[in-house]
Amino acid sequence: MKKRILSLVSAFVMLFSLAAVSAGAVDIDCAGTDSVEKAAELQAITGSQVTFNGHVYKRVEDSMDWFAAKKYCEEQGGHLATITSAEENEIVTRLVKGGTKAQYWLGGTDEAKEGTWVWVTGEPWTFWGPKVTFNNFQNNEHYLQMERHHWGNTSKCGVWNDINYQNWIKGEESFFSTSNIGLILEFDINGSIWAQPELAQADALGLIPASLAGKDMTKPVTRAEFAAVSVKLYETLTGKTAPVVSTPFTDIKGNADIESIAKAYGLNIAVGISDTKFAPNNQITREELATMLCRVVKKYTFEDWSIATDNQYYLDTSGVKAYADDAYISAWAKPSVYYLTKMGIFKGVEDGTRFAPKAVTAAQQASGYATATREQAIALSKRVYDLSPVLEP
Repeated sequence: MKKRILSLVSAFVMLFSLAAVSAGAVDIDCAGTDSVEKAAELQAITGSQVTFNGHVYKRVEDSMDWFAAKKYCEEQGGHLATITSAEENEIVTRLVKGGTKAQYWLGGTDEAKEGTWVWVTGEPWTFWGPKVTFNNFQNNEHYLQMERHHWGNTSKCGVWNDINYQNWIKGEESFFSTSNIGLILEFDINGSIWAQPELAQADALGLIPASLAGKDMTKPVTRAEFAAVSVKLYETLTGKTAPVVSTPFTDIKGNADIESIAKAYGLNIAVGISDTKFAPNNQITREELATMLCRVVKKYTFEDWSIATDNQYYLDTSGVKAYADDAYISAWAKPSVYYLTKMGIFKGVEDGTRFAPKAVTAAQQASGYATATREQAIALSKRVYDLSPVLEP
């Protein structure tokens, strides 16, 4: 067991020593997120999606008609891409160029009145990209697409075309057919400027739970939401789907993250606040977040780890000065709190002398004291993922 403990400690040292460098930058304005150059850089990182001006544009290769594509995007918390500037058009063109389909749906239509094009979002139609021909062929071409090539002519990549909702023309099925078209999904990043690049990349990696899609990421993260974030991280790291187990919790029925709570419970990542209560809508405290994150890494590194055997796994907290509010840190949370502090991931609040593990007074509870935000939780999950080679079992 000693060898395995040392391996875990070594992994955590590397993880959080490196992560601390990123953590120190969270309050810095991410210069360049409003430029085409920055967007191109992010595209190179994530491949099928790019961030620009607080929006994410994602290329989806699944084939469907325009109405199904519109519904799909809305279910993802976004909409079919709308283009209102040359810069935005260039971003989407780059995404389309890297795809496999002949065309990709956009969020434009003139179905209400021929020749009067509108965006699905209601935005003003202020820009036109290069067009092939908008001829309303067969009087049913009312939906906008961007072509990756025009009958094999790649110099036409990025041209706009009107087509019927099925993208189908009899006799021209080798080019115009539903199986030949994908879509461009667009959604807003409802987060702070510093968090937007990491949120976009986390989404590309599949680290953001569906329950958080389109949500305001600056808001406090709940216990249920962080259970979902933790499970997403574990499943992405391991490449395995965690089993859904039965739980004793009587207060999670109807919660959007009920399945994730069951998974987190089965993995020993999350426990209830009592034998029968999980408190899914409670804001997660800093001490709870630290503990759950450590459990994810332990479970990933040592498959046979469990809460029952946790005392066999040692986290080195030597040399860490106790916080002034140490008495308020729960005993079960102290190893995680002080280990993450030693590694620089937590630096304390105010002047750094207090940890703020949880709200103790009524005033603290009312002010949201000692809580973490959704974007902080996801950014931390993303940084752990980035360093997963260090943690490989």
